[in-house]
Parts: sequence; structure tokens; C-alpha cells
Amino acid sequence: MTASSAPCRQGVAARGDVVTTRFAPSPTGALHLGHAFSAVRAHDLARAAGGRFLLRIEDIDPGRVREAHV
Repeated sequence: MTASSAPCRQGVAARGDVVTTRFAPSPTGALHLGHAFSAVRAHDLARAAGGRFLLRIEDIDPGRVREAHV
């Protein structure tokens, strides 16, 4: 089974032979330990597969977003 035909885990996308993971926090408050763990885990999965890790700041709740948390 190739990476492109293998089922993808949540937060992990495979395109061809490149694995891409992402971390997309919403900047509505301080980063907590659970978020930090998720980011490190996603980074490590991508690195182990020779892929890439993306950080995308989600601003899906504009009324609660605080610039200080970006």
C-alpha cells in the first residue's frame, strides 16, 4: 500500500509520497500543554516520514481572537 492510498490519520494528509501534518490553533487564549503536545507530535510524525509540518493560525471565531495570542 502506498502513502497516497493508505488511510490518513486525523491531521495527517498524504499526497503522493509526501506526508503533511498541520497544527491549526485558534488564537483565542494561551496555548496549553495539550495543544503543545499535539503540535510536537504532528511535527515528529512529519519529520519521521520525511514530510512537512504546517502551522496555520485559525481565526474562525473573530470575536474571541486576541492578537496577543497569535
